[in-house]
Amino acid sequence: MIKIRDIRAKHLGKEIEVRGRIEHISAVLPTVESATFECPSCGKNLIVKQIDRVFREPTRCPCNWQGAFKLLSKDFNDVMRIVLQQLKEDLDKGEDELSENDENLLSREIKVFLKGDLCDPKNLMIVKPKKTVVVKGHLEEVPVFYDDGNISTRFDIAIDASKIKEY
Repeated sequence: MIKIRDIRAKHLGKEIEVRGRIEHISAVLPTVESATFECPSCGKNLIVKQIDRVFREPTRCPCNWQGAFKLLSKDFNDVMRIVLQQLKEDLDKGEDELSENDENLLSREIKVFLKGDLCDPKNLMIVKPKKTVVVKGHLEEVPVFYDDGNISTRFDIAIDASKIKEY
């Protein structure tokens, strides 16, 4: 198990397990995971995985078509976001003696995405504010966008959860 504060770039793309206290919970919302488009030139179906915050269409077909594409279908999945904060007991030696204001400066948190079955009402019984949970999942980078639409060289991180349980 990795402490939230110890997560680094070397963990990106890997399966990790963390524990923390739930600080924030979003609503369960349908999210497009992929969309299928048809090329009007050759009729080929193109599947575009939707990984950004903005809905993406294909830019080019293998037949070299670069115009508009016909949207055929969208694949949805239920998604909710929780924010985990590191536990006080996971602070390094000496940090637990800091004042409450100093401790807030040292706090670390991470976003966790629960998808599909993890959003099922029976599985959400443990997803309550202030509960301590253990999350296992894939650590992914999340692009940070500037107001003008450009992507920063600094990325955020989030866990795409495969399992969540009470601690």
